[in-house]
Amino acid sequence: MNCGDRIRIVKSCESESRLLLLDFLRGVAVVLMIFYHLAYNLNYWRLLDIPLYKNFFWFSLPYLIVFLFLYCSGISLFIAYADPVRRQKNIQKKFFLRWLKLTLCALLISLVTYKLFPDRWVYFGILHCICYFVGNPFFVDYPLGRMGILGSSDFCSSYRG
Repeated sequence: MNCGDRIRIVKSCESESRLLLLDFLRGVAVVLMIFYHLAYNLNYWRLLDIPLYKNFFWFSLPYLIVFLFLYCSGISLFIAYADPVRRQKNIQKKFFLRWLKLTLCALLISLVTYKLFPDRWVYFGILHCICYFVGNPFFVDYPLGRMGILGSSDFCSSYRG
């Protein structure tokens, strides 16, 4: 029995296999994100006094949330790209369209936060990071794409705002 056999798989409405553990972790990440942002906003509007940067729990919670989102995204991408049946169906167009939607959402977040908070806008958040890694396989085969990915990662890692 391999590791994949130990994780319970169920059939969904679309008749595709789903990993319950992965769906559960995604749900936990979403609930934790909503909880953290609610506390952050209540603290920001001074409705509650929450020690976000002094208490270990509040300080480490965003890191846990980011880890869960990236972990779930990475596992999902691995499953999607590693499955030989899916690879044979030539799903590159489907993944490219999904990446394009994610990228447009990330750009929208950057534009809105720049308009609302010009001093503290989101120039590289979790959605931008996911877009970077989802889009990476599409562009690494092209020299200009490789240069763009390397350049954007260098810019994002060195940019201090």
